[in-house]
Amino acid sequence: METFFEMMEKDEFRAWYGSKEVERAVDKGAVGTLLVSNSLFRSNNVAERRKYVRMVEEVKKSGGTSLVLSSIHESGIRLDGLGGIAAILTFPLHDLDESDVEEG
Repeated sequence: METFFEMMEKDEFRAWYGSKEVERAVDKGAVGTLLVSNSLFRSNNVAERRKYVRMVEEVKKSGGTSLVLSSIHESGIRLDGLGGIAAILTFPLHDLDESDVEEG
């Protein structure tokens, strides 16, 4: 988590958090390190759990690292405060926070 926050200060377009933004970064093959709270894997929604499993698998396939943080540990609590998911990218992406309407 410290590395993530350092990246946010140093190069904000290489540090993203939030489900939609991180999913877009994964789809673009830009994620070097994926941080996921274990609480997301305990969701009652099966489709949501599968989405996070897919993201972890995609990051690993592209040569990245996935870290699952415990939601009872300080770093996991901090991650949960960011929506439970964050990513450090291998290259900057500037448009991950734009809505689907803006992309179309």
